[in-house]
Amino acid sequence: MNVEKSTETKLTSFGIKNTFQRKRVLEILAGAGQPLTVDEIYLRSKQEADVVSLSTVYRIMELFAAKGLVLKNITFDEKKYIYELAATRHKHYLICASCKKKLGIDDCPVEQLERTLAGQTGYKIVGHKLDVYGYCPACQQAMAKTEGADSDGAAKTK
Repeated sequence: MNVEKSTETKLTSFGIKNTFQRKRVLEILAGAGQPLTVDEIYLRSKQEADVVSLSTVYRIMELFAAKGLVLKNITFDEKKYIYELAATRHKHYLICASCKKKLGIDDCPVEQLERTLAGQTGYKIVGHKLDVYGYCPACQQAMAKTEGADSDGAAKTK
């Protein structure tokens, strides 16, 4: 089955009408391998000459989230939403606080905690979210170079 057919099937299975723009946005998300903001989706569509307007991307993402096709989460700085395809198994991320690069974590360290909490409290736990923030190796290296330049004894101006 080619990508276009599987995209159409996925949209249909979620009760979403197939349009060029919706298929394109879904293809971008499927190929990303990490959550994306609306701006990132728009820029990727623009790079491939399949421009979908920014307002259309916003509307599509809200529709996809409402239908359960994508997961909508707030970013670390809580200024933008990020979207990723809903999967049969949820995913957690290491997120660089500087460049915003996202690296998926394969294991879920919270599952055992969920079972323990459910047993202790009687709650039926239906989900959780865990993202870990830090600095990726490239940003650490850039910060070390900047710190080294600041501490080289040169006079600093104000």
